[in-house]
Amino acid sequence: LDRTIELYQNYLTIAQEIGDRHGIGMAYNNLGIVYKTRGDYDRAIEYYANYLRIAEEIGSKGGIGVASSNLGVAYSAIGEYDKAFAHFERHRIISEETGSRIGQAAAHANLGGVYQYRGDYEPARRAYELSLEISHALGEKQGIALLNTCLGSLCLETGELAKAEEYYNEAERIGRKIGDKTMLIDILSGLALVKQSKIKAPGTAYADALAYAREALKYSEDLKTRTGIAASHLTLGKLIWGEALELRK
Repeated sequence: LDRTIELYQNYLTIAQEIGDRHGIGMAYNNLGIVYKTRGDYDRAIEYYANYLRIAEEIGSKGGIGVASSNLGVAYSAIGEYDKAFAHFERHRIISEETGSRIGQAAAHANLGGVYQYRGDYEPARRAYELSLEISHALGEKQGIALLNTCLGSLCLETGELAKAEEYYNEAERIGRKIGDKTMLIDILSGLALVKQSKIKAPGTAYADALAYAREALKYSEDLKTRTGIAASHLTLGKLIWGEALELRK
């Protein structure tokens, strides 16, 4: 990533020298993306904010929408949900003004995530369902799988286990079809938690839950995602400990 940062910095310098405002904005955005990928959210926010400023100055609604969405994601990552919500809401408004259906779907999904974090489950559900409806209309398979995963997670939190399993199963079907291992990590982990929540006695149900969790861990290891590996180990630990407690009864 150091080399990528160097190249984008060089591009930014050239764009500044020739007065290319659009190029300056794109360089800021790309640098923000790299720093976000690195986990340096403070630097990412700095660059995204610069991109937003440039987009506002040149009157680029598309740029304002992208910058707002990226800022929302970065603020969510550091737990500043009020700021995240404001940026996601601005992205939603811009997307509606420009008629960007993809932007609307993304904005509603992101707003749903903030609502869910806050425990505002019904607004979260409505936001996810709106995003899912748009994704279906666009035939966007990855978006459909993602929103089914989000709704599965929501239903798991609210104790609607049958609905949660239904949403996760649909997400799994699509995820396997398109071969998205990153998405499957969350889906399979969700299914493992649903199975765990439905367990009344040790045996087959635990075996199903463990199978999902182990497959999620395998994909995390394949992709070398440290957070995914850690989360999968945590899920496996909970399942194995839960089964051990049930066997002792």
